[in-house]
Amino acid sequence: MSIKIALASSDGVSVNRHFGNTPYLYVYEADGAGYKFLESRENDAGCGLTDKEMNHNCFDETIALIGDCRVVIAAKIGRAAVSELTRGGVQALEQAGNIDDLLAKYVKYLAKGGFKANAAAAPAVSAPLTPRTAKLSLEHPCFSEGKPNNKGRIHLPVSPACNIACAFCSRAMNADRDVQRPGVTGEVLTPQEALELVRRAVAIAPEITVVGIAGPGDTLATPHALETFRLVKREFPNLLRCMSTNGLLLPEKTKEIIEVGIDTLTVTVNAVDPDILRQIVYGVRPEILIRNQLEGIRRLSAAGVTVKVNTVLVPGVNDRHIEVTACTVAEAGATVYNIIPLIPQNKLSHLDAPTCAEIDEARLLAEKHLRVFRHCQHCRADAVGVPGGKDYGEALYAKRVSQENTFSHG
Repeated sequence: MSIKIALASSDGVSVNRHFGNTPYLYVYEADGAGYKFLESRENDAGCGLTDKEMNHNCFDETIALIGDCRVVIAAKIGRAAVSELTRGGVQALEQAGNIDDLLAKYVKYLAKGGFKANAAAAPAVSAPLTPRTAKLSLEHPCFSEGKPNNKGRIHLPVSPACNIACAFCSRAMNADRDVQRPGVTGEVLTPQEALELVRRAVAIAPEITVVGIAGPGDTLATPHALETFRLVKREFPNLLRCMSTNGLLLPEKTKEIIEVGIDTLTVTVNAVDPDILRQIVYGVRPEILIRNQLEGIRRLSAAGVTVKVNTVLVPGVNDRHIEVTACTVAEAGATVYNIIPLIPQNKLSHLDAPTCAEIDEARLLAEKHLRVFRHCQHCRADAVGVPGGKDYGEALYAKRVSQENTFSHG
């Protein structure tokens, strides 16, 4: 089956424009064997307004311009456009990069029978690798997209406090050294102790390529995480630096995060609707948390930081809100999405964990807007080694008894 694909471009070489204000839409015909150029179509670029300001006559004209196409690829696509295109059976993919590279990737997708006429769940076309993303793909075990990977990471538990409260976060003592979930740690380290641990870790496990901080509290609630990254960067500049946060303080900490050279940032965004978020998070006004999360994602993604978003899937609360959340964070600049199944505990102990079918449905909805991360290992805040392989925690940490936080934003 051959289909027409429209790409938003100013030069016919790269996908580099917003869907609403691209001067041209370049149309190709593609099937599982290859693709060919058909024509360029001139668009009224004066219609390039935000969703709130959108002139709907222009908006309708742009969509009508590609009415015979089944896929559109643009550097940015507003929520209103995504909704309208999807209703019309058009896959709306938000990716920038070389047109030939993007089309070649889509041809491979077609060859596998991936296209569905209703555009229900096509995965995003991965953008061409930059030096930064190439390094992540090769050296970060979480970004290898399911390929065999023998790279390791060390998580440093240096963040003792949190600045919000999540209904799924249990702060009970847990003496089980084998427990595996985000936030669990045997001890909290100082930045200098963490640096010494990295020295010992890379000596016994040279496969470690990533230093991550994901708890046990929030990384920006205290200065310890950023100070640790400064120390690590000075002594181990080739190690990737990976940080997770709830995002409340992202706007005011953007400059510091860039200065310490964070390569990948994970932000836990459980909803972008305050009424839904209010059922999951307390101790902070949900409107403020959502605003700061999205603003922080915008600033850091614009600065070249790879942003991954985590969402804890809570059945009956945010399970019907996943696609809106994924679309919103993708518009803000996130490029990877990870859905974490709820661990029923604390204030949400009465709920059931989501089923495999519910998780898969949520992933398919999110995958219409950005790449979905599918091999999360629920790593501890003091994990060391290759995910799913050998763990060196017992050899490096004095304790493996969790102190209080048993969930983080990792």
